[in-house]
Amino acid sequence: MSNPLSGTLPQPTGRYDTIRALLRAGKNDEAIVQLCAITVSDPQDLVARELLFDAFFQKRDWEPALVLAEELNRHQPGNARLEKARIATLTNLKRYDETIVQASRYLERHGEDLTILDTLKVATYYTGRTNEAIRYGQRALDLRDAEACHSPPPFALKEPDGPAIGNERHFIFALGNRAFLQLRSHDQPRAQPDGISRLDLPILCRRHRRAGLRRLPA
Repeated sequence: MSNPLSGTLPQPTGRYDTIRALLRAGKNDEAIVQLCAITVSDPQDLVARELLFDAFFQKRDWEPALVLAEELNRHQPGNARLEKARIATLTNLKRYDETIVQASRYLERHGEDLTILDTLKVATYYTGRTNEAIRYGQRALDLRDAEACHSPPPFALKEPDGPAIGNERHFIFALGNRAFLQLRSHDQPRAQPDGISRLDLPILCRRHRRAGLRRLPA
């Protein structure tokens, strides 16, 4: 399982190579045993603590992962990477109210980030704040659009089989087990049938989206 800290740590030669190999192989329990021994003998070894966080996160053992994420943030306040690790752990614990607080602070401190916007989309949805979830989802799509404008899609776009849905551009994104479709004209979103709970649309610049969309099932 991927984790928010993997590959971002300083790489001291030799000392942690075996442990990193264990983590890459998914042998999290063996890594935890070795890392706990290191952190007991040297509580100030932050590299070992980050690797220990990785191990618990990969194991999906969220409670000890959160304890470590909190400790790491206390030692290195304002570190965007560690803040994202804490936010990811809170999300996996389904502590959505705390997730919203921490993720909102992240955006204030570090600026917009696609991962954090997606996290806020999910957390606000599951706390019943659907309009906010849609707003965060729309902003994430806008940022992806901007990126796509600078990187044309590596495939040929085809004309749609039928007319576009309505006269306005639409966008779609998944929220929980349902998909929401919203008009660019800020009409109220309307939930689509559960049969389209997950959609994998190409990330396209707005000028290409009309050609990339297909008519939804009735």
